[in-house]
Amino acid sequence: MMQVHKEIEQVFEVAMYATFVFSWVYFALTAAALVIRRFRAARVPPPEISHYPSVTVQIPTFNELAALNCAACCMKFDYPGDRLQIMIGDDSNRPEISKAIDDFAKKIPASRSAAAATTRASSPAT
Repeated sequence: MMQVHKEIEQVFEVAMYATFVFSWVYFALTAAALVIRRFRAARVPPPEISHYPSVTVQIPTFNELAALNCAACCMKFDYPGDRLQIMIGDDSNRPEISKAIDDFAKKIPASRSAAAATTRASSPAT
């Protein structure tokens, strides 16, 4: 019985020693990371809005109104409106879908009205 007690005590001591070493290594790494962060070069601020590139988001659709939901989400981008163009490529053969897409394009606020366009794509003849 005494032998089992000593073995358990030795396992406990090894575990405590390992925990102590791990804690000090973790502390040292954390302290080093904080020191390195303090002396690291400052982050470069983002470029001025006038330097942003023009971006076109193309949303293809065929007989689906899901493109309108996608275009509405694109209108919420935090990007200059004069540099964002959203094109909905409508290849629908259902007039009510095409009309809904055209109506959506007309409802866009004035600041983004130049950023949305509805294009008609024709299917190749089969």
